[in-house]
Amino acid sequence: MTWWQAFLFGALIALPWYWYAWRRLRRAVHILHLEEYENGRTLHWAVRNWLTDIAPWGLLLSTAGLAIDAVLFATGSGSFGVRNLIGAGIETGSGILAIGPLRREQPPKKALVVTARVRRLFVSLAIVLAVLVLLLLVAGMLLGAPARMASLVLPAVAWFCTAAGPVPAVLANLLVAPVESANRRRFRAEAVLRLKQVSPRIVAITGSFGKTTTKELITAVLETKYRVQKTPASFNTVMGITRAIREQLRDDCEVFVVEMGAYQRGEIRELCRFVGGPDISAIV
Repeated sequence: MTWWQAFLFGALIALPWYWYAWRRLRRAVHILHLEEYENGRTLHWAVRNWLTDIAPWGLLLSTAGLAIDAVLFATGSGSFGVRNLIGAGIETGSGILAIGPLRREQPPKKALVVTARVRRLFVSLAIVLAVLVLLLLVAGMLLGAPARMASLVLPAVAWFCTAAGPVPAVLANLLVAPVESANRRRFRAEAVLRLKQVSPRIVAITGSFGKTTTKELITAVLETKYRVQKTPASFNTVMGITRAIREQLRDDCEVFVVEMGAYQRGEIRELCRFVGGPDISAIV
């Protein structure tokens, strides 16, 4: 069996695990999205929650299957043998056993919105995983491993996605960072220009609790006299407010009620500068 034949064989035996690996990668991208694409915050969340987030025993199954598979493939004789078939059966069987219970997982409370940025992130993630596969193949060849060991490459990558999904997601985010940085600068400049064109009075609301409720109450009161707009839902970061301004701010807006959130020191100052300085502020 050649390296490429063994590689394709590995692609087949790990087939049931691709679905779970995809779910884990999608979840990692979802968390990255919820954490405003901040790599540090995403990894911090992962350290505290990843192993118990969704069906943690799925990780145990994939780890056990891969470990047994690796031992049997490494200790087999010749190019292929009974041990390899047993290992392949264990890898495939453990994946099949996991599919039923995994289908009964509860959906997340907030669904992932597949924006243009999320699509770019998935493309970047595919590149990261392709490079990882290539590196594993090249490393095996350079180290003189038996050709049959190539069967473990894709099962190992599927395990990596299951066990450490946020890591490839963060790597993908770093890869696409230059593109996203350029987009953020352009979008922010467009939002600043739009604010200057419309020139509404800015009412800024921040605090640790009750920001959204206060925003709704203030908007309801001001609407009795002025043409008012508010930032939608929980759009309270720089990019969220930028999007609200670019996509929703009307020409006749007289008062713009802005909810401002912060994850670290200095972010409220940045938001205030971004909107040109609030006319009225409230801390709740």
